[in-house]
Amino acid sequence: MLSAMGIDLVQNEGVGTLNATVRGNRVANPPNGANVKNGTIPDGFPLPPGTTIGRVAVRATDITAPMLVPDGDEATSFWQKQLPVAGYTVGTVTVHDALGAIPFTGNGCVTGSQLGVSGEHIQFRCQRS
Repeated sequence: MLSAMGIDLVQNEGVGTLNATVRGNRVANPPNGANVKNGTIPDGFPLPPGTTIGRVAVRATDITAPMLVPDGDEATSFWQKQLPVAGYTVGTVTVHDALGAIPFTGNGCVTGSQLGVSGEHIQFRCQRS
């Protein structure tokens, strides 16, 4: 188990798959205040090796989390291959030179879900309704 930024990262079996559990109250003003709860990204969501996850915010409508990856283009390639293996459908990827988006659906994430890529910075969003 790795611990970083108040998060426990546990390696699961499989290529680079991690579960994240947030420890403690680290954000004084979470988005939309009281209707946001600390949480985890969906179980089994594939993560490239070396990924770190920030605070995971869970609302009735979505799950969001900032991530850092060693290389945005390599992470994009990883997700294009590994998301379908994990049961997700990948839409039209618009990432060029580590900038753009990877839309996906599946496992409770509906249209509007995406990984926003900006270099090493990733914004995870699982739209739930």
